[in-house]
Amino acid sequence: MRRIMAIVILTTLIAQVRSARAQGDDSGIGYFALIFTPPGGIAPVARQWMLSDPSTKISFDANWGHLPVDNSSINMFTGGVTFPTDSGKADFGLSAGYGMLNCSGCFGTFVLGAEYEGRVMQSSGTNGTFTLGLDGRLGLGRTSLSGGATTYLSASAGMPLSLAFGRGDAMRIVPFLTPAVGIGHVGSSLGETGVRLLVGGGVGILSQPSGIGATLGVQRVLIDGGKFLFGLGVSLIRR
Repeated sequence: MRRIMAIVILTTLIAQVRSARAQGDDSGIGYFALIFTPPGGIAPVARQWMLSDPSTKISFDANWGHLPVDNSSINMFTGGVTFPTDSGKADFGLSAGYGMLNCSGCFGTFVLGAEYEGRVMQSSGTNGTFTLGLDGRLGLGRTSLSGGATTYLSASAGMPLSLAFGRGDAMRIVPFLTPAVGIGHVGSSLGETGVRLLVGGGVGILSQPSGIGATLGVQRVLIDGGKFLFGLGVSLIRR
């Protein structure tokens, strides 16, 4: 019964995409591909390059994203590693994980992600450090069902804006916003590509002495009826 429910939910989402295509709108395809891959299934997180004195050490990351869908939800879990540049002004990350509908026996999606992000402009003052950045994210997802496999491909580009509070050895509090544009492609019987806007943000806590970071974030792929995704990310800088 639960597996049947999972197939019904997936079929409903595909039907919504096909309905949009019938009206000459492929934007639903972009939404569908984004939420089943890390660019749309994992909320953005605060990074070291947002600070005035960033760390240049490798960090290990774990992320969770929760997206309500119809009468269920999609939960995505990823783990990865982030490599900063020598200057600490940018970093490159790789991740892998799994996304699933929130019911026993439901289908799951294996996901891969890659991200490059860094600062374009930074200004420090007595009230904090403002940073304007650029980021690019790539995602791959693959779902296998009895009727065959479906592949999702996605990419997004955004301009994160952040304001970091704290200096020296103090704990840094980093609120941020992440407007972006995303593109998604769904394989299998859909085989089309669509573009959607994304808007996200959150608050991160980065501890320079311990190397531990945590972020509570939200993100929404903008589409009629779309829901907010809620996320938690943690990181540990290698010492």
